[in-house]
Formats: sequence, structure tokens, C-alpha cells
Amino acid sequence: MQLSDATHDYDCGACGTTGGVCMEGLWMARRLAASIADRAALLPADFELVSRTRFTGCGRACAVDMRVTPTMVQITAGSMGARVEAEVRIPPRAALASG
Repeated sequence: MQLSDATHDYDCGACGTTGGVCMEGLWMARRLAASIADRAALLPADFELVSRTRFTGCGRACAVDMRVTPTMVQITAGSMGARVEAEVRIPPRAALASG
């Protein structure tokens, strides 16, 4: 499933367990993407955050890998690899300020 907001396009793969979008992954991706967009001018271009956590929102505990950069959020959840990706559709504020 594909979704968009004012600054990002989201590509959501299906969860191997529920067959639908990983709603916890989408929720997390939208919040991370918004937070990064709000602070893009303060982040170095090579900023990267890599994290592991666990989602339990659908009643099943899934291992989650996350990767965040100023222009992208990738979340992969569960052994079946449900994924949510957010990509910046407009230049980050840091690029706008320097250009």
C-alpha cells in the first residue's frame, strides 16, 4: 500500500502474519519521518540511526529493525519481513537552506 503526507511517500508491504499493513510500523515511520523533517537543518548529511526493537501491537511480538537517515526511514518487522519505508518527496530543510 502506498500513502503520502506533505513531505513523505510511504510504501507499506504486507505483514506475513496478519496479511495487512503493519500499523505499528506505519505509525512509527510517520512519527520518525516528521521528527527528522522538523530537525533536518540540524542534522549532518551523514546522520544515520540504526535500532532494533520489538512491536507487540497486533498481539504477536515481532523483532523490528529500523534505519533512519535525513531522507529515509526503513522499518522491517517480524520473521516474514513486513516493511514500511518512508522517502522524502521534497528536499530536506538543510538542503533548502544551503541551496
